[in-house]
Amino acid sequence: PRVSKTVADKLADSLAYPPRMMRLSRVAAYIDVSPSTFLRMVEEGAMPKPVIRNGLRMWDRIEVDSACDDLKEGPTNTYDKAMGLK
Repeated sequence: PRVSKTVADKLADSLAYPPRMMRLSRVAAYIDVSPSTFLRMVEEGAMPKPVIRNGLRMWDRIEVDSACDDLKEGPTNTYDKAMGLK
């Protein structure tokens, strides 16, 4: 008889890379925070807003990666960014 997959089995798939679009639990795990912390980061503008299709909230991995890069660089002001200073 076939045994159903557990949640852990579903998250620990055989991909060598994360999926392009991720639901809340996976995107939060991807950046190593809780789902509630991730949603707070979205509200604060530190992480991108989700794409909503067919009632599913999903985050684009590339946008999340870019937001993480911005977190490492620290805040920049609009003038410095426009002038290419940061």
